[in-house]
Amino acid sequence: KAMKIDDIRFFMIFNGKQERMGRLSKWNRSPLKAKDELKEFEWTIQNGIVYFRLPSGKTLADICVEYPVTSNGISIAGKMTRNLIIKNIIVQNFLNDGFNIHQKCVNIHFENIAALGCGDDGLSAHTASVITAKNFVSWNNSVGICHVGKTTVSRQENVLLSHNASRDIFCLNPDNIFRNLVVYRKSPGGVEQKNCSFENSWIDTMESQEKQAVIIENLKRVFTDKLPDKVWER
Repeated sequence: KAMKIDDIRFFMIFNGKQERMGRLSKWNRSPLKAKDELKEFEWTIQNGIVYFRLPSGKTLADICVEYPVTSNGISIAGKMTRNLIIKNIIVQNFLNDGFNIHQKCVNIHFENIAALGCGDDGLSAHTASVITAKNFVSWNNSVGICHVGKTTVSRQENVLLSHNASRDIFCLNPDNIFRNLVVYRKSPGGVEQKNCSFENSWIDTMESQEKQAVIIENLKRVFTDKLPDKVWER
């Protein structure tokens, strides 16, 4: 299939299973294979053409093949954007970010949200934004949370980051607070930050298991029956 695509964030899904082919945002990326090197359920891009290989004897009628066509789940931008509340929404399998905030967006509040399986960040604020997030799950994205911008400010409470492919937290902006944070199954890049404060937080440790279980259980109640069971595996 011919398409104009950002191959750094691109992925495909075969029968519900996501395949990134090592194309990770903000981390070490595997080079794309030649089309003749592809194994079953692998893909590559050559000269703007996406190639993928199905199992021998199978056709497109036998396999559910999906790929992302939209950049962000929720996009917010503007130099005078103020006082928005985004609640009770789950976004999944977007090419770029689950929740993306740009320019000078002030007093943007997210509550009871989840970002699953996106090509870049679960939640990302840029430029000069001021955001808060309460009850947030970021699962199997490339990056769990990423904030940048010289004057961006973020506050996060009750956060579960799990199974993210490249980094869990990547914050280069000047002011971030995380309260009640659990990072479980830490990504290879882990946490990279310059100006983060962590309160009542546990990052990929089996210490304080009882406290971790309490935080995870509270988050699970928020998203009960809405997220894959894998999210809650310990």
